[in-house]
Amino acid sequence: MVPLLPPDVLPPTVWLVQQGNSTPVPAPSREAVEAFIRELVDSQVQARVCGWEFVNLNNDGVNELVASLDYSGRLFCNTLVLISKTGDVFRTQSVPAWNVTNVGDIMKDLNNDGAKELIVPQPLLDYEGAKCMATWETVYQWDGNAFVDVSRRFPQIYKKRLQELTDSIQKIEGDPTLSGTEKDAKASCDYLEQDKIRRFFGNSKAGFDRAVEWMTSDDSSLRRKAVKVFADISDDQSRAYLQILSRDLNPSVAAAAQALLRVKH
Repeated sequence: MVPLLPPDVLPPTVWLVQQGNSTPVPAPSREAVEAFIRELVDSQVQARVCGWEFVNLNNDGVNELVASLDYSGRLFCNTLVLISKTGDVFRTQSVPAWNVTNVGDIMKDLNNDGAKELIVPQPLLDYEGAKCMATWETVYQWDGNAFVDVSRRFPQIYKKRLQELTDSIQKIEGDPTLSGTEKDAKASCDYLEQDKIRRFFGNSKAGFDRAVEWMTSDDSSLRRKAVKVFADISDDQSRAYLQILSRDLNPSVAAAAQALLRVKH
């Protein structure tokens, strides 16, 4: 995150926290917010702003700008940009997101201290069209210099989600109209999230045996999910399986494994 000089696009009043009896400041237009972000982040990229708010996240009397961006032109609001102002200097930070159209939905004071956290859904998988998407909610908090990952301070979020996933999986597994293969495919994203949470709570190999089964499936989507699980576990045994998947006959499976092997080394 690099300090940047501010472009003269937005009125300075948008950064000031309004008092209860003060005259409301007119909200800037979407076009003005887009121009401001484009100037700060990348003037060559025509990002579309999906949603935005000027909000005082840490009660310091200065608003931050939280905005979700679409770089695809298809309303995939999968990047969150966070902009803070200190004096005459702006700082920007971007984090991946998944389908954040209304940024107000991801802001919440989780510990009732008056400061809002950002609960950002982030993809655990690559986009595969109509197929399911597994996500992970990362909790960010402003520390005065940057938005930092404080997810481990809020285990209650993941315990709640774990129960939701368990209920969903039980419903799918109990559906008599589905074959075993169909159940596995339909519940695969729930399994992926469930095992990710279990690893978060200390079971470092959660999902490993399932990924071993998935890597031999005829369904290339399951094999791609196995790649993600092995990469996240990242022990010697998992890396050995990634090496095998890096030679998969399906180019997208092989490419995914090869890319993650490079990252891990």
